[in-house]
Amino acid sequence: MAPQSSLVVRGLRLSSREQRQACAALGWLLVSHLSLRVIPYRRIRRAVEAMRPSRRSSGLTSEECARAVARARTLVPAARCLAAALAAECLLRRAGRSPRFVIGVRVDPARQLDAHAWVECDGVTVT
Repeated sequence: MAPQSSLVVRGLRLSSREQRQACAALGWLLVSHLSLRVIPYRRIRRAVEAMRPSRRSSGLTSEECARAVARARTLVPAARCLAAALAAECLLRRAGRSPRFVIGVRVDPARQLDAHAWVECDGVTVT
C-alpha cells in the first residue's frame, strides 16, 4: 500500500470530530507555512494576537490540538516548528483558549544559533 493511501485509511478511522480537527489544523498549517514565506513576521503576529474565538467554538482541548497539528505536519513535512506553533495558536485562540506562544534561542557549543518555536496551553506543550 502506498504511503498516501495508508494516510487516507488512517484518516478514515478517526472520529468525525478528529477529522474536522485534523482538517482545521491542516488549513492553519498551510496558511501559516505560506504566510511566513511572503508576509513579514511582525504582521503575522499582530493578526494572530488579534484573533478572537469562533462563535461556533469546537471546545478543542490542548491535547486534541497537539494531535491535530501532529497529523497535519505529516502531510506538510516542509512546515517547520514556527508554522506549526502559529497553526496551533490559531486553533486554540479560535477555540477560546489562551495559548502561550514561545520562541527559544540558544547558541550551541559549536557557536551555531539554534532556535525553536512552540505553544503551551493549559499546562500542555502543544507543539
